[in-house]
Amino acid sequence: MASAPWNIRDEWSPLEVVMVGIGQGMGPAPTASETYDPKSLEHVVGGTYPTESDVATELDGLTALLERYGVEVLRPVSIGTNQVFTRDIGLVIGDQFVLTHLVE
Repeated sequence: MASAPWNIRDEWSPLEVVMVGIGQGMGPAPTASETYDPKSLEHVVGGTYPTESDVATELDGLTALLERYGVEVLRPVSIGTNQVFTRDIGLVIGDQFVLTHLVE
């Protein structure tokens, strides 16, 4: 962990610590009727919906890039549900980390 606690006061300061999703627990692509947003539907219909493996590989690459630039990257432990987007894991307001409650 970085020497200072979470403390986000603006969007312009250098990035020191970030949480990146893991892409595990996504499961197979949904059917068209199971999608909940237009972009997912577009990819399901087009046959381009990403696999769990592809997403995990992409997030691992992002992690490696950030670490090359000296950013500390935190990764969540798999809880068996879709943890791709950082906002699904939690967010920081001021000096408070808010852990979200993932519901399927």
